[in-house]
Amino acid sequence: YQRRVHGGSSINELRRALDRLGGKFPATLSLIDRWHKHPAFIHAMVDAITETLQGLPDGGLEASKRRDAVLLFSAHSVPLATVNKGDAYPQEVAATVHATLGVLEEELGFRPPSYLCYQSQIGNKGRWLGPTVEDCLKRIAANGGRTVVFVMPVFTTDHIETLYEVDVEYQEEAHKLGLKYLRVPAFNSRKTFIDCLATVVADHLGTDGRQPSPEYAMHCPGCTAAHCRPSFG
Repeated sequence: YQRRVHGGSSINELRRALDRLGGKFPATLSLIDRWHKHPAFIHAMVDAITETLQGLPDGGLEASKRRDAVLLFSAHSVPLATVNKGDAYPQEVAATVHATLGVLEEELGFRPPSYLCYQSQIGNKGRWLGPTVEDCLKRIAANGGRTVVFVMPVFTTDHIETLYEVDVEYQEEAHKLGLKYLRVPAFNSRKTFIDCLATVVADHLGTDGRQPSPEYAMHCPGCTAAHCRPSFG
């Protein structure tokens, strides 16, 4: 996972499994807890977006219209109760978007207009982090926008949220608003992303002590979950 908030449940389950083994696990564990700003990841993001803007795969935009396309970055939402405890998820998503736009500007010669929104607000957990995709689509249409390029800085592989929520529901909403709708493909087995994963691991293994990021030990200020306290050394 690029961000601690997504990997947290998996890491906590790993700790519980190790506890059940009573310290008898025969290998040394090393944790890569976040890589949302790693240059290799940003490169993979930019490569996929640029390919879509250049008309590859089919359905992209001709050069004369690329400046009119609004990039709609969408990440999975989380309850505001989680954010209010001090979880860094919104900042980390925004950091990915900011870095991606910076490199895009260098490569394209202009900075594409963009919004950052959040999707998949489900369940009865109070208020969720926004704005929603629907609100941003309406704003783009109200501002006279004509083309939306949907970008997923969190989802790296296709699944129900990309194949139905993004490809069906949001596309239908965009078309109702008179917007042309393109989706930057998920990485799946894309070479630039596989290279990114290999680079992130290689960089981690090349560091002294192979420690997690400094942020990993800085628990959310409002967190009271005891299982989040232990750390891998």
